[in-house]
Amino acid sequence: MPADLDLLQGAWAITALEIDGTAMLAGGRIIIKGSKFTTEAMGADYRGVVTAEDGKIDLKFTTGPEKGNTCLGIYKLKGDTLRLCLTLTATKRPTKFKTAPGSGLALETLQREAGRPTKAPESVVPATLEPVPELDGTWQLVAATMNGQSLEDEYVKSGTRIGANNEFRVVMMGQTMLRAHFTVNRATTPTEIDYFVHGPKNRIVPQFGIWKLEDGVLTTAIGVPGQPRPTTFGPGPAVTFTIWQRTSEC
Repeated sequence: MPADLDLLQGAWAITALEIDGTAMLAGGRIIIKGSKFTTEAMGADYRGVVTAEDGKIDLKFTTGPEKGNTCLGIYKLKGDTLRLCLTLTATKRPTKFKTAPGSGLALETLQREAGRPTKAPESVVPATLEPVPELDGTWQLVAATMNGQSLEDEYVKSGTRIGANNEFRVVMMGQTMLRAHFTVNRATTPTEIDYFVHGPKNRIVPQFGIWKLEDGVLTTAIGVPGQPRPTTFGPGPAVTFTIWQRTSEC
């Protein structure tokens, strides 16, 4: 196994994502074990073969919807932080850690998970969930930041949160970006909220956050999987901060 690839072994959580110059909702993870990789995102697993040498990395998909495709990329490793710039629709390997409109590139920031686990943190949806009827209905996204980066206006305008009976999904640009059950702890200040996100292969991945509802405006600050619960409202690293306006009740 090449020495470069040795350094990339383990599980990496995607904490920031940019595609064609636009910040996107970050989530999912990449696991590198030997010369094989697995990516977990958008409710599916993608597997293949990885090679890495002299700052260049190739991800060749052998299963899943991307079977037969290869992402050409570059990488930079600093401590437990990994940066990748990869081709999506582009055909030439990138030379800089930068994307732009129409570039066909994705820029990812990943954080090594503690202990280099080979499985995502898993949970189950609790049998009893604290009822939160005030969060039922449809909500329009007003503002969002992921890991301190603001989401572009076109994505904000397309974002909706649709929920009922302690379950919701987030739809953006016509695609379901997140589906989760949730419960709250009303005894805390700020009020805690726990997400039980439906991930690949029906895995349930917990995420912990806080929320408040004032005059029909819902504000949430949610930590990424495996990270502590935020304690304040606002943008920050490893935090998805969102503001929603109610548009209709369930």
